[in-house]
Amino acid sequence: MWEDHFASLGIDKEQYFEYYNNKNKAIGIEIDEIKEINPISLDNLRKIDPDFHPPQIYKYVSNIEICRTILEFVQK
Repeated sequence: MWEDHFASLGIDKEQYFEYYNNKNKAIGIEIDEIKEINPISLDNLRKIDPDFHPPQIYKYVSNIEICRTILEFVQK
């Protein structure tokens, strides 16, 4: 991975090889495009879960709920 992607990894060579020392493979995610999205309002979070109250609790949201919510804001 270092040879092919070192310029876009966001880590220097020393840190990279220290992190992957004695590892057989390195796995990364290549991102083609980044889109800015608007922050999700508390009202919209409560459409997913009416009992959502930050920051006291964690809420596990399914992938379908996340994708649906993000698509709604990206398409605006």
